[in-house]
Amino acid sequence: MQIRNKYKRIANRSALIFGIISLTMIFLPSLANIDGMDGGFALIFVGFFVFIMGIVTVVIYGRMGKMFASMSRFESVLAQWHIGNQEYARFAAYDVKENTAGLRATRWLIISITAVVCIILAIAGMETGFVIVFGLSLMVFIYIVSAIAISSQKRKLRAREADIILAHDGGIINGTLHPWSKLSNRLEGTAIVEIEPGLYVMEIAYSTPNRGGRVDVAARFPIPEGKLTEAQYILEEICKNQ
Repeated sequence: MQIRNKYKRIANRSALIFGIISLTMIFLPSLANIDGMDGGFALIFVGFFVFIMGIVTVVIYGRMGKMFASMSRFESVLAQWHIGNQEYARFAAYDVKENTAGLRATRWLIISITAVVCIILAIAGMETGFVIVFGLSLMVFIYIVSAIAISSQKRKLRAREADIILAHDGGIINGTLHPWSKLSNRLEGTAIVEIEPGLYVMEIAYSTPNRGGRVDVAARFPIPEGKLTEAQYILEEICKNQ
């Protein structure tokens, strides 16, 4: 089973892009004779900020790339499954439905909070015109981001089949890595769900660190026909090593 390591590619491209942008902003004031008080210091500051963001991005995706490479070489792997067309089509429909429902709920929750905050700012005396423009712009941005995320989820329906690798620390399905006990992530729970008669899905819930709290993620892996007992054993092994 040959699976492309997209995380290594993202890390390399991020290093190049962030490096070019940050170095350009840092050295632009001296090259273009921009005085520090005329925006030169601001450009240098933003350049260093972009550089730090680049380092963080490269480190995160680099670590994910190493974990992906380790699992795809079948080191400490618990199972390696292939899901055929019919099974995957039924699973993908369920997975997309569950994920898009959550994304839509989150979208409207954030938009509602934004509207409430804008109303409070207007009542507090902030210029009404600015509040309206700012609020509407932010809401449109949130809607566009959520629409892109939903569209990305629906791409799963285009796939014809699935290749799955499961290990103690994470799993891969069609090139997407779910590290539930690495990168400061934490395993929250596991389950096997029968979504249709005879079609079972392994669900692994984990959380990732985020500013001010943790973000919950649900990783779903369709179980091939006849592999239910093996799937139960795999979940026991995953939980045992946490």
